[in-house]
Amino acid sequence: MALKTKVVVKVELPAGKLGLTVVKSPPAVGAVRTDSPVVGQVAPGDIIVSLTLPGRRGDVATTNLDGQAVMDTLVAFADQEGRSLTVEKHGI
Repeated sequence: MALKTKVVVKVELPAGKLGLTVVKSPPAVGAVRTDSPVVGQVAPGDIIVSLTLPGRRGDVATTNLDGQAVMDTLVAFADQEGRSLTVEKHGI
């Protein structure tokens, strides 16, 4: 029986649009546009476990949020540097 390894990755986000959608609860990456600045770093099915937001201490846990709440938060901070998201990789 093969063990499944949990892989968690922190992805730094540039200011501006990310070209991705977040769906479900817990929030998961629904789609990533081919011109997204995070293509190759996040993939559909990855679970977003936390966000780092400019001007806030520590990470904001997202596992109790739905996809729309995470999208709204990312959009609210879209014009600022210093955002990141932490994802649990799907299927690794």
